[in-house]
Amino acid sequence: MSSTSAMGPAPAASRATERPRVTFWAEKNTLRLASVILLFGAWQIAAMNLDPIVLPTPISVFTSWWTLIRSGELITAAGASLYVFSLGFMIALVLGIPLGVATGVSRPLGHFFDTYITVFWSTPSIALLPLLVVWFGLSLETKLVLVFLSAFWPLVINTQVGIQHVDKSYIEVATAFGATRLEILKNVLFPAAVPYLVAGVRIAVGRAIIGVIVAELYTSVTGLGARMTYYSNFFQVANYFAALLMFVVFSVAMTEAVRLIEFRFGKWRSE
Repeated sequence: MSSTSAMGPAPAASRATERPRVTFWAEKNTLRLASVILLFGAWQIAAMNLDPIVLPTPISVFTSWWTLIRSGELITAAGASLYVFSLGFMIALVLGIPLGVATGVSRPLGHFFDTYITVFWSTPSIALLPLLVVWFGLSLETKLVLVFLSAFWPLVINTQVGIQHVDKSYIEVATAFGATRLEILKNVLFPAAVPYLVAGVRIAVGRAIIGVIVAELYTSVTGLGARMTYYSNFFQVANYFAALLMFVVFSVAMTEAVRLIEFRFGKWRSE
């Protein structure tokens, strides 16, 4: 009896150690949902006390959104914006990450590009829009260049910083086991820099979306930005918010996708 009672509490203690109790309010998704409900509640209350021209209610915005979706107007506009974003952002990824890795690995190369990185990062990409219009006209190239410039520099800087801040002991251990420079880069430096890289991608996504909006507001007759300009000119505020909602949904989806990538490539840290 004594041995059984002595052994009884042990598994319970072990289970408590392995799986800590998580309260309802500590759940991440629950808190996210609560914040969204709070936001829409505050929005509804504020809109009920204002003119619809100033601030439409969430219900009227979602009604307009659904109407525009069914008509295909927002779908067509979103497709045009998504094309510009995807192409410009992919070019920034293909060029920005390798440059960040190169400048992070090679100090002379880092010093060589440091001035350019500082100048272009400090200069708002939107300020270059009039110059881009002069060079490329009101064309697809103007929008692509603006999106590219908006996303490129966060990717370069964060990748460079991530590579430079890798723990030197990782490199020493890999070198001691006979790893080549390419193997160290592939299996040590790049995985260790993933958190910095993901942070850069998240910043770049936001800046690229801003680039799309600005480019389409001022240089385009297609895309969500052009639709927003049209709606604002005719005081269709609910439709304007509906188009803006498409950008918000896309931005959230991209951010969640980046988090999944971070989880996928960051699992090695806990192994």
